[in-house]
Amino acid sequence: TQCAGVVITGFAGATEAGWAVGDVLMPDKVVDLRHDEDGRDGPSYRPTLPVAAWRAQLGLRGGVLGTVAEVVVEPWDKAELGSRFGVAAVDLETAAVAAVATHDGVPWVAARVVLDPMDRPLAVVSPWHAAVMVMSVVGWSRLWRFTGELAVAQRQLGTEVGNVVEVMQHTLAT
Repeated sequence: TQCAGVVITGFAGATEAGWAVGDVLMPDKVVDLRHDEDGRDGPSYRPTLPVAAWRAQLGLRGGVLGTVAEVVVEPWDKAELGSRFGVAAVDLETAAVAAVATHDGVPWVAARVVLDPMDRPLAVVSPWHAAVMVMSVVGWSRLWRFTGELAVAQRQLGTEVGNVVEVMQHTLAT
């Protein structure tokens, strides 16, 4: 059986100024930057649902989301991606899910919550990295700040995904 619609959720790293931890991006377009050095020949996907109206209703922000092949940690790398490709944020998954949904004719929308603003490095990049930080007194403050920001982003993700799902259900039912 075919599903009625897909909400692609998770965290993203901001690639332009003005985004804070917990801000939600509901993109107008997703660009697949995983295999394309210049970002011009990779596929892109547009949600098949009325995202502009949903953003206005839910108070979310729009822009272009880029999907990259690996975690982008440093502020200068994030800023370079933003200016080079015109993306507001990057993640690791959305383009892949959007490609399958688009191919199968399943309506989709993305809602990504900013975990790391452009002007700050991503504090923890893996569970291994977190474990090493626990062992180092120097890393404790960074880890402590990250866990607080992660909690904010998780709460916002849970709230906004619930709101998006409600709006989607209403739209698909009518």
